Amino acid sequence: MKRVVRASLIAPLTAPVLYYAMAMITALADPVRRVSAGQSFLNGLALVFALGAPVAYTATFLVALPLLWLVRRVAPLTLARTILVGFLVGVAVASTLAPWLRGELVSIPLPPWQGAVLGGASAAVWYGLSLERIGARL
Repeated sequence: MKRVVRASLIAPLTAPVLYYAMAMITALADPVRRVSAGQSFLNGLALVFALGAPVAYTATFLVALPLLWLVRRVAPLTLARTILVGFLVGVAVASTLAPWLRGELVSIPLPPWQGAVLGGASAAVWYGLSLERIGARL
């Protein structure tokens, strides 16, 4: 049970880290933004964590963990099923937040495919931290 709690506290942080990494790669690939991409590395990372971590934790505790519990009731919890739940939760969160992430002053791009990647990655980390090492079921 300790591993599940620890995984549930650590794995959601995968989403903001991966989002920031993808944003940095996109900025470095763009010749116009390449010059300014690394100037505020820590400030950008702090902003992504300030906005992304609460969303990731909310999605994990209110949606993903209950869905994983339901999946476990129907079939054994495998890595593939866990990642599928992460994909679905990521798409749902990105689609739900899309209208609020487009502002006049600041817009935060989060298309559904990127939400799926972030959710799937977080789910894979959660699975690895909580289940795979001990070979247990949730």
